[in-house]
Amino acid sequence: MRETLRLLKQYLEQGYCLHGSQRRSEMLEPRIAKCESGRVAGCQKAVYASKDCVRVPCLMAMFAPIDPANSRECSYTGAPDGKLIVTGTNVTFKPGYVHVLPAATFQELDDEFISYECITPVAILLVTPEILELLPDMELHMPS
Repeated sequence: MRETLRLLKQYLEQGYCLHGSQRRSEMLEPRIAKCESGRVAGCQKAVYASKDCVRVPCLMAMFAPIDPANSRECSYTGAPDGKLIVTGTNVTFKPGYVHVLPAATFQELDDEFISYECITPVAILLVTPEILELLPDMELHMPS
């Protein structure tokens, strides 16, 4: 995972955006995101991505339900460059994918980056829970 983390950081330095998902997708389409109170960007039909950190896309890629028959809840709070507090119910970490996306169609809205267009990734990297040990300043509050 060290090499994967190095590559993700390199893509960010080159100006790309990162999007995490449990599914590998050759084309990302705008979808309605779950709304969270106070977030302007939270209810948009868009593709969400990060332009300034690796941690959030990795988390979003690996969040997976423990029991698929029940709903999962997972969230994080904190600044992209500060401590992240990660919480969840009926959720665990499983391997997932971080999609590397060209930044051209993204715009910043309420500290998030969104695109209203379908986007083809320039690269798709597999991330596994082992990467959590390499990501700094995270406090996990997950069920055991």
